[in-house]
Amino acid sequence: MNSTNEITLAKSGTEITAVGQVSIGKMQVTRAQQTTPTLDLVARYNMSVYQSARSALLREFTLNGTQKGAQLLHGELTSPMTFAWAETSTPVSDSTLTLSVDGLDLADWKPFVGDVASSGNVNLKVQLLSQQAGKQLTFGLNSQVANLTASVGNNQLSQANVTLQVNGRAVNLNQFNLTDYQLQVAQQNQTLVTVSGAGNYDKAADTADLQVNVKAAVAKLLQILQPDAVLSSGNADLTAHVVQRGGTQGVTGKLALSDLTGKFGQSQFNAFGATMDLDVAKTPQEIQIHRVSGKLTENGKPGGTFDLSGTYGTNKAAQLTAKLSDFNQDGVRAFLEPMLADKKLVSIAINGTANVQLNPQGDSAVKADFKVANLVVSDPKNQIPATPLEAKMTVDASVQKQVADVRQFQITLTPTQRAKNELQLKGRIDMTDTNGFQGNVKVMADSLDFTSYYDLFAGDSKTPEKKPAAAPKQTTKPAASHPASVPAVAEKEPDAVKLPMRNFTADVNIGHCYLREVDIANFQTTTKIDGGHVVVKPLQLALNGAPVNANVDLDLGVPGYKYDTSFGAQAIPLAPLVNTFAPDRKGQIGGTLTANAKLSGAGTTGANLQKTLAGQFDVTSTNLNLSVANIKSKILKGLVNVIGALPELITNPGALIGTVTGKGGLSDELAKSTIDSIDARGDVASGKVNLQKAVVQSTAFLAEARGTVTLAEVLTNSALQVPVSISLSHGIAKNFGLASADASTNTTYVKLPDFYTEKGTIGDPKPDLNKVALAKVGGKALLGVGSSLGGSTGQLFRDAGSLLGTSSGTNSQSKTNQSPEKSGSVLKGLGGFISGALGQTNAPSTNRPKQ
Repeated sequence: MNSTNEITLAKSGTEITAVGQVSIGKMQVTRAQQTTPTLDLVARYNMSVYQSARSALLREFTLNGTQKGAQLLHGELTSPMTFAWAETSTPVSDSTLTLSVDGLDLADWKPFVGDVASSGNVNLKVQLLSQQAGKQLTFGLNSQVANLTASVGNNQLSQANVTLQVNGRAVNLNQFNLTDYQLQVAQQNQTLVTVSGAGNYDKAADTADLQVNVKAAVAKLLQILQPDAVLSSGNADLTAHVVQRGGTQGVTGKLALSDLTGKFGQSQFNAFGATMDLDVAKTPQEIQIHRVSGKLTENGKPGGTFDLSGTYGTNKAAQLTAKLSDFNQDGVRAFLEPMLADKKLVSIAINGTANVQLNPQGDSAVKADFKVANLVVSDPKNQIPATPLEAKMTVDASVQKQVADVRQFQITLTPTQRAKNELQLKGRIDMTDTNGFQGNVKVMADSLDFTSYYDLFAGDSKTPEKKPAAAPKQTTKPAASHPASVPAVAEKEPDAVKLPMRNFTADVNIGHCYLREVDIANFQTTTKIDGGHVVVKPLQLALNGAPVNANVDLDLGVPGYKYDTSFGAQAIPLAPLVNTFAPDRKGQIGGTLTANAKLSGAGTTGANLQKTLAGQFDVTSTNLNLSVANIKSKILKGLVNVIGALPELITNPGALIGTVTGKGGLSDELAKSTIDSIDARGDVASGKVNLQKAVVQSTAFLAEARGTVTLAEVLTNSALQVPVSISLSHGIAKNFGLASADASTNTTYVKLPDFYTEKGTIGDPKPDLNKVALAKVGGKALLGVGSSLGGSTGQLFRDAGSLLGTSSGTNSQSKTNQSPEKSGSVLKGLGGFISGALGQTNAPSTNRPKQ
């Protein structure tokens, strides 16, 4: 870089002249491991500033830049140019200053531009014409960006062409007239958006007038901004007039959306249109909404109109009036149908008015009426009657001297044979105390039935089960180490919370609430809030005739919170709950559920839960009649899979036994069984969850578990130690040779050797299988089959069973502690030997349950 500059001060410094030349050669810049091309720049200038005459004279200016051997920048002054910000009578000839950029490749400058505009070719020309001794300046800008690739939010615009043209003039650098401007963005010769207009600004008078016109191809733009949008047509037009006078700004205009067709998100549009007229002003004191009104259409059919007017002051005082008129299916179909699952909107009528007056220093009031009528949907399954539904909401509330009075807040639904369907809220809130609001709110209803409305928005509850990913092939021997754990990181308890309420009470009293087959009766609860202390007591109801009670004492005023809760429910019928919320499983579950729990503690992090969490729980269910094949709970399904997998751990002898004896495999027997009851009981104390009893009982098996979960500072690292014992029904155990000859026929279940323990952590549970015990089970099964078969084949099974029994004996410490891989190899080899002896070239097919 070379630079030569000469600065001359004259007339006590009121005249300053600067003459110089700056040259930069072979400049390259490296950033983010990317280097720009070589750039050469040469600039010459000669300029004087006359402070007393309030003018400046640019005698000479040239700028030249070359890149990759071609001219990139060029600036030139045709003759001396005067800039005057005061009256002058000195005649000066016209002069023009031009600046151009030719062929700037944005990809070369990506280290500085980034992904905002990662590629594109830029051409730019700026022209400044000085007239009348600089009192009048005329300017023009013309630029093009070709093949632009730019980031738009999280999406990308590619192969775009952008043009910008601006023309205008300035008088005495005080009055500016933008004669015309236009910005256009196109892609593949299709215009996406065009912004154009004109305007002027008077600096001395502080007035402005700007015209804005926007035309946009909405369908194309949305497909760029949201690639999942599938739109075939749609355009938007905006005409706006912005005016500023005497400190007041005003905007008037009209926005029109037309012929929007296609799918955007979950909404399906069919020649949808909307128009809005806008007349808004802003003064130093308030925003004035003179009028905001519009209408919706679909396929040319009117879909409803809306109006909004009012004011909003800087002192937060407001007065607003809103109105919805004749909104119907043609106006709201695209927005409402996605919430109706697989149903179609047939008709709807929406009307409403609202008046809001807010005055922080005086009285305020809210009055509103909202009504939805003639709501009819088409159900392809014909499960919902086409009876029109309606909903109404009425609000009348006021605030006087900082005391709010809710005189009426009522929601009315279409009455049914079971319910009147009116919900009311009334209350009074005193806000005079700055330490917290005081008051009482009551929610009351004689009877409510939400079934028809729930059916409108409820879809098919069936969700396809995801197939488990195939387990990666294990190439190395697993290390007998502790389960993977998450490194302990100091967790911070949530900050204390003080609610803006003091001595505040909310009461709820609902006689009956129906939802399909669920019947909640005598629902009563009282919530008291005092700062950060929240007490819910009582909370009581009858769920399909079964009593349910709960209490909550929550102190939010301490970091991490402090809590003491209890819950009790006696013999809740399960069928109505399943039939209501999982109708695809209707009739699959019966019986009742009884649950009691009490829990207290302080804090939510693992460290504090270790120290303070305490309580107990007891859950009992009876007469479930739940088919094992219909189990969807991962915990129960996993447990049943473990039981079903017993014979398969010795090369599928369950299926093998079925082949020989003509009886189904053990897994099939279990799949046909039903679970009668599930019980769990335990307590929490001293950093441990003690599972005192967990029982799953079915007609085919009995599973019992007892163990502990030791809480860790990182909860997902909490260690599991839960042994599970399995017993098979006497009939199944006898069929598979697992019942001893002297076992009493009155014995309901025959206990198997303990072989399964759930270990690892909550975040990474690891089943621990005792394969020695499994081998003993397999041996007994083979001995039993051999005894029933007789002959050489039976002797083969008896010999195999004896071999398994010997290999699994407990007298040899080395054999007992053999590695799982070795044990598995012995068993698999034995299975192959048996298969070969029966004349089978391949092992019987395996119906292994999903793990």
